[in-house]
Amino acid sequence: MNDETAGKKKTVLVVLGLMLGMAAFGVMFVLATIDRRRKNDLPPLPKHHHAGELRLLGHVPAKCSVLGALHLRELRYEAATKSLLDAPRPEMVEAILGNLERWTGLKSSAIDYVALGVMDLPESPTLYLLVQTAVRFEPAELVRKAGKEETHRGKPMSRFPLEGKGGNGRLWTFSDRVFAVVLRGESGANEDLDAIPLTPRISLEGSADPLRQAILHRLDGRSLMWFAALTGPAPAEWAPLLGLRSEMTKLPAQVIAAGLFPQEQIALVGQAFGGAPDRVKKLEEAIREVKLPKDLTLKAEIPPTDAKDADQWMSFQLRGSVEAVRELLKP
Repeated sequence: MNDETAGKKKTVLVVLGLMLGMAAFGVMFVLATIDRRRKNDLPPLPKHHHAGELRLLGHVPAKCSVLGALHLRELRYEAATKSLLDAPRPEMVEAILGNLERWTGLKSSAIDYVALGVMDLPESPTLYLLVQTAVRFEPAELVRKAGKEETHRGKPMSRFPLEGKGGNGRLWTFSDRVFAVVLRGESGANEDLDAIPLTPRISLEGSADPLRQAILHRLDGRSLMWFAALTGPAPAEWAPLLGLRSEMTKLPAQVIAAGLFPQEQIALVGQAFGGAPDRVKKLEEAIREVKLPKDLTLKAEIPPTDAKDADQWMSFQLRGSVEAVRELLKP
């Protein structure tokens, strides 16, 4: 790999490292509880659709190995989380919303939902951002703010460089309230856009089954900021970009799902699959070594050693103040 190609690949890794802050804290702690999965651990919020059933998520390509979403409309509504969207925003949140504002000219207050996916292609990872706005926009006008207007599949599109870093982005509108931003560290062909289904997939149909099951059955349905990933020990080149400490590169989790939602404070709840008792134990030990902001409380629970390999899920829960979560979201 030459220096130019390596630099471009690093570009997307940096972007992903920032934009996938959700993955950062999921992989960083896959930490604490669901203490024996007690339902009374977390008082219920008003009923709403399961986070994994977000319609916008159905536009993310099925081959993505990382999926996530920001439910901005609900985050603004909840007193415990709305300040996370106020300036100065946490760096992980700013990486998503600030870039969308720069690329499109839209204010983040005009955005209701963002769904994301990562397709880890051999030549270069590709990041997909699907965005649903609160109000209608003029598609041709939106793409012109990012670059020269083109068309793809009969709909407005434009290309733009990732400033000072190599690689490129493409902005493609396929309705007057939904558009896609695709980022890649190397020049991408429009086949990247062809992977986006114009008719949304229902219940994540077509996604890898372990990932789909983790989202629909392991992720807390109340989550307003969440991610799920097919993963493994974090590659050394990803670790610093995700803000991971060196010990976190040894995490043995195979599937992770974690989500943040408001209570009197903010709760982050999720599960990670190790696949074997020794791997889940190592995961717990690694997590216990991570230093967290003092106002965060956590629990971690692993299954009994005689549990079946298919049941080797580690449960975790983290709670804290908005200030502590802001500290946590620093890369």
